[in-house]
Amino acid sequence: MAGRFHDALVLCSQGLNMKPEDACVRARLYHNRGVAYSNLGQRILAIGDCSMAHRLSPMLWQPLYHRYLAYNAIGATTDALKVSLITLAFVRASC
Repeated sequence: MAGRFHDALVLCSQGLNMKPEDACVRARLYHNRGVAYSNLGQRILAIGDCSMAHRLSPMLWQPLYHRYLAYNAIGATTDALKVSLITLAFVRASC
C-alpha cells in the first residue's frame, strides 16, 4: 500500500513542477500530495501541503479536514481543534 502513496506523491510533485496556471488544479495537487504524505507518516509535510491547498482554493473543505487529521495524529490537539472549528464554520457557511 505504501508504494501507491509514494507513487501518488511523485505524480503530484511532477504535476506541481509543471506549474499549472489554474489555482484549483494546484490546490488539488497539493491536497492529494498532502494526503499521500500523511499516509506515509510524514504529517508535518502533510500539514504544509494541505495548508497550501486551502490558501489556493479556500472553498475546498477536504484540505482542512486532512490538515485536522494530520495535526491530531502528531498530538497537536490545540491546533487540531482550531482547524476543526474553522472547518465547521466553513461547512455551515456553505450549506
